[in-house]
Amino acid sequence: MKSKSLLLLVAVTALSVACTGRQTTIGGTNTDSLSVDTLEADSVDADAKYAVDLLRPGTEAPDFAVNTIDGKAFSLSSLRGQYVVLEFWASWCPDCRKDLSRVVALSEDLMPKGVAFVGVSHDTEKDKWEAAVEKYSIRYTQVGDLKPMRESTIARDFGVHWIPSYFLIAPDGRIELATVVVDKLERACRSLPL
Repeated sequence: MKSKSLLLLVAVTALSVACTGRQTTIGGTNTDSLSVDTLEADSVDADAKYAVDLLRPGTEAPDFAVNTIDGKAFSLSSLRGQYVVLEFWASWCPDCRKDLSRVVALSEDLMPKGVAFVGVSHDTEKDKWEAAVEKYSIRYTQVGDLKPMRESTIARDFGVHWIPSYFLIAPDGRIELATVVVDKLERACRSLPL
């Protein structure tokens, strides 16, 4: 689907140039020589720019204890023995909202197969967090301390400076994937031996 969208964008841009005789730019880049591969590479390279401090695969995921959105105690270690997708996000984050439908669909597909999903919210206003959870029909565990991301111990411990950020944690508690690219998360989850 993404490739078709990118191909359509390139085709429309080329048509625009052909019809108007003017150069078109996206984000300051001249699209006359832009290909679908270039656009996809830009998406994949987001990790090179925004995921540089995320904990690396093979690292043991730090445990944390925090309340869920409904006030219940939660600890990451309580999920030891199963795969866990850890999603750092906030309702005010446009990139997070853009990816949410895909993460929700992935959770609906994989939770029945034993994969746990945990959203770590960096909202500071509980009512906005709750409204987003309802609006996007998020049914997986939501936790947060209602602190800004830069003040969050959990974000610091995982090296999160950009949201959304995603981690795939193996049953032994070790990180298998750390990324800001939802496509990479989907591919890794779809290849799990479930």
